[in-house]
Amino acid sequence: MHEMFRILRARIKAFRKRSELERDLEEEIAFHLTEKRRELEEAGAAAEDADVAAKRRFGNASLAKERSREAWIFGSVENTLRDGKYAVRVLRKAPAFSVIAVLTLAFGIGANTAIFSVMQSVVLKALPYKEPGQLYKLQEVAQDGAKRFPLTCVNAGNFLLWTRHANSAVDLALVMPSMDYLNLKDETVEITGVRASANLFQILGIQPWIGHSFSAGDDFMGRARSVILTNGLWKRLFQSDPGIVGRTIHLNGFPFVVAGVLPESFYFPKQNELYSSTIAGWTHPIEYFVNLALQPSEMRPGMQMFNFAAMGRLRPGISAKQAAAELDIAEAQVPMERLTGVKMQVDLHPLMAAIVGGAERKLWMVMAGAALVLLLVCVNLAGLLIAKGAARAHEIGVRAALGASRMDVVRQFLVEALILSTAGGVFGLAAAYWGVRVLVRSAPVEIPRLQSIAIDERVLLFSAAITVTAAVVFSLLPALWLSRRSSIGTVKAATGPTATSNRAISRIHQALAAMEIAFCTVLLVSAILLAQSLVRVLRTNAWGNVSHVLTLSFSAPPSRYQDGWRRAQLITKVIESAHNLPGVEAAGTTTALPFQGQNWGNDVNFKEAPKTEKDRPNANWRFVSPDYFQAAGVGLVSGRFLAASDYGRPLILISKRLAKELPRGVNPVGAHVYWTPPDSKAPVLCEVVGVTADVRALPEEEAPYTVYVPYWEWPPWAISLVVRTNGDVRMVAASLPQLIRRMDSQIAIPHVESLRDILNDSTASRRFVTSLGLLFALSATLLAAIGLYGLLSLSASQRTREIGLRMALGAQTRQIFRMILSEAAALALAGLGCGVVCAWAVTRLLRAFLYEVKPTDLATFVCVCAGLLVVAALASYGPARRAARVDPVTALKWD
Repeated sequence: MHEMFRILRARIKAFRKRSELERDLEEEIAFHLTEKRRELEEAGAAAEDADVAAKRRFGNASLAKERSREAWIFGSVENTLRDGKYAVRVLRKAPAFSVIAVLTLAFGIGANTAIFSVMQSVVLKALPYKEPGQLYKLQEVAQDGAKRFPLTCVNAGNFLLWTRHANSAVDLALVMPSMDYLNLKDETVEITGVRASANLFQILGIQPWIGHSFSAGDDFMGRARSVILTNGLWKRLFQSDPGIVGRTIHLNGFPFVVAGVLPESFYFPKQNELYSSTIAGWTHPIEYFVNLALQPSEMRPGMQMFNFAAMGRLRPGISAKQAAAELDIAEAQVPMERLTGVKMQVDLHPLMAAIVGGAERKLWMVMAGAALVLLLVCVNLAGLLIAKGAARAHEIGVRAALGASRMDVVRQFLVEALILSTAGGVFGLAAAYWGVRVLVRSAPVEIPRLQSIAIDERVLLFSAAITVTAAVVFSLLPALWLSRRSSIGTVKAATGPTATSNRAISRIHQALAAMEIAFCTVLLVSAILLAQSLVRVLRTNAWGNVSHVLTLSFSAPPSRYQDGWRRAQLITKVIESAHNLPGVEAAGTTTALPFQGQNWGNDVNFKEAPKTEKDRPNANWRFVSPDYFQAAGVGLVSGRFLAASDYGRPLILISKRLAKELPRGVNPVGAHVYWTPPDSKAPVLCEVVGVTADVRALPEEEAPYTVYVPYWEWPPWAISLVVRTNGDVRMVAASLPQLIRRMDSQIAIPHVESLRDILNDSTASRRFVTSLGLLFALSATLLAAIGLYGLLSLSASQRTREIGLRMALGAQTRQIFRMILSEAAALALAGLGCGVVCAWAVTRLLRAFLYEVKPTDLATFVCVCAGLLVVAALASYGPARRAARVDPVTALKWD
């Protein structure tokens, strides 16, 4: 009895649903008939008016031609407007589809425009100089002395030899960055500048905006001191004073006359972009230029004092190879002193490549990820449009029954695609604008020309064109297929749950879903490999509880601390005062902080294991106070640390890696190293009293050979105070600048950083790329899940009759559920198979970006495959649940 009532209710429900469908069909037919009748009446009236107008204008002879042309124009415009109104109404009836399609388009256009704009501004856009392709960076390289001279800069004396012997090939300029103090009325500001030869701006093709450039004789000592300001410094510290030219300002306590102000658009490479290696603390933008003013000691050619950078412009008709050959002739005249067996040569590198450096590869990788996401957006959009179009068989049948032509159906779909694309483009433009701002704000400082990044219109048009094309093409596929079918068959099939899609359309949809999973696999594997590398870099360098270590860097003003004993006295007072601060456990000084690069390079010659000069290892020499090791957390391997009681004794410490250069059986503790101080010609024999743990100059590079010399042996100009706290870090951080200010009010104090902050800054480039990779991978996963969900929902709705038959013949709910899940699993496995193969090939290109992680890491591939199978299961749960709840009576009511 209960079963009879259930069947009766089901039949009543089915009858009501059929009645509703028939009523809707009748209403829609009536609506379209009314519209057609109104259109015919308006067309007739318009035709009569057109006849009268045509007779007046052209006479009876051209009436037919004019009437036909105007009717075609009028009809096209009217039909397009009507299709637009109907398209808006259709899209409003499917808000979920419309929102997903528009957001997908906006994400694809916005993300790619933002990333491509960064690439265009940094890598592809030419430098803002005259004929930038002719500009080169020059570098001295030792062919047979790679161990002692792994990569050198330029000696000023050797550069002068070039200018005397290679003028026919290239115009040369010499520069050297420096950190100086600008003395204002109420404060002292630390700024970054460049000592530059007089012809620098002539070579670059730049003229000062106001004032003039340097004079030809300003390259040597004894000439007037001149300074040229950048536009930013002029506005920031001099309030855009138009009378700044000729005014005297004080740098490091010395007077300089302002010669000019550079244009606002002027760009000059940062310090580390001019050199071949990362120098500690040299990451600030250049803010002023002073004349070169070479000292006599700097003008001696030889194999020491490689402190300068050089750039040049090739003369017309001269190639880089010809210029290098001419410079090598001049380089052969450099005195080798006691260094034998080493051949020096000059290498030329395009200035653009030298500036972009390692950032180019990272940006190309990010752009490849963005391009893959754009492709995935197109695939996802194609799946959505095909699914939406295939579900509109009933509507197309009604339109065909009312006399709509195939062109009318295609035009309707095309208008809908253009409306979606326009909405997606508007939101994509907003996304691109904010995306560029976020990228500029979060990008690491080592990315060159960061402030010049802006939305590129050509890139925006390219991204929009790709997505609009995809929208149009994949919206026309179902339109062309449906418009070929019989109108009566389409209406009859579409009014019930027995509607089936064309097998070709279904296969295309399945292929698109598998492609999405394949693309998602490639992005996820790449992103996880990069994330693992970042974690390993941070874990490798997280030594000594870096969160409780504070640093503050400053320089002793040359006008007040010209004597070494004054600088030593300043350092001693600073250390003693820092020790007395509440919450300070240890305090020390060094000339180069960990993770910021190298500072002072020189060779190491052990007395117990003498080597020829070309075979001696080149080490990073750091001048430290005894308590620096405890403050920074540098461990002791053997021997002992320095002590205050060692004052006056030539004692040093060496790193563990440098100690391995000694022959087996030679104890590094007690060994001796020859060292020549900068202000002395006689070498000093220093005893090694301890071996320290290796400390990396950069987080991702092997720790350099390091020698630690007591600061009193040669008191440095640049000083970094390192403080380890055992209390409130913020209170100590607030006290440190005041402490330095009490020592000397003329010292400009930069902000306090923790060693953790320095580590984060040094890994900012890796974190930037990894974050974008993870963002792209997660977005791809979401798009793949949406695409798979849409496919399975469409498939389940089209198989309602089949599912009803299965259940009528005894199939259980769990069997139907399992059938839909198995369909999703088959698609996921097909996509994963293709994706794993592609990822296996693509990740090999990431080898240079990976740290202690293999590009074919099996665990990563297994985890990604398992994760995507879970995503596929979650995406198929909803369609499978609805399919399992199909009422067989409802499904079979049209039998």
